Amino acid sequence: KTVKPSFPIRLYNLLKKDGVLIERLFPAGADIQAKLGEMQDRRNNFIHEARMDVDEYFLDFARYQSMAEMWILKLLGYPDDALNPHLVSRIAPLDRDI
Repeated sequence: KTVKPSFPIRLYNLLKKDGVLIERLFPAGADIQAKLGEMQDRRNNFIHEARMDVDEYFLDFARYQSMAEMWILKLLGYPDDALNPHLVSRIAPLDRDI
């Protein structure tokens, strides 16, 4: 029986395969797969236990939204600089931790 990779690993691999520069959404030198795993853990805590760290949850949402926007632009053939980094961080400072 084949074991499927976790959602964070599949998301990371999909975005990297398509050339999405998700490094722009995390602090410099961050372990992005680990950060995606932490985001998934916070989501699970919210859904299954009704626990939420509002600041972290807000930042997670902004990162997921920006990942989707960056992926769509990449699939449409836009260059990497088509998404203004200032707009990427318009909701929260995505390139650093709270």
